[in-house]
Amino acid sequence: IQSVVSLGDPLMERVPMGRGCRVTDITNLVLFLCSDYSSYINGATIPVDGGLYGSGDNIGSTILTILGLL
Repeated sequence: IQSVVSLGDPLMERVPMGRGCRVTDITNLVLFLCSDYSSYINGATIPVDGGLYGSGDNIGSTILTILGLL
């Protein structure tokens, strides 16, 4: 399975972790949420984005710029 963005992609340069999302990044979250360890989590949005959301980067406008729509 390939990453949606390549390493030379301008979007990838903005990801604080410096890499694309791996399948295990998603599956580890799913396994955690299915376990008893997450029993008190309710109605939360958990971004799996390598720190992009928390960095304050406006990802919406970044994507539109890359696509040439902004």
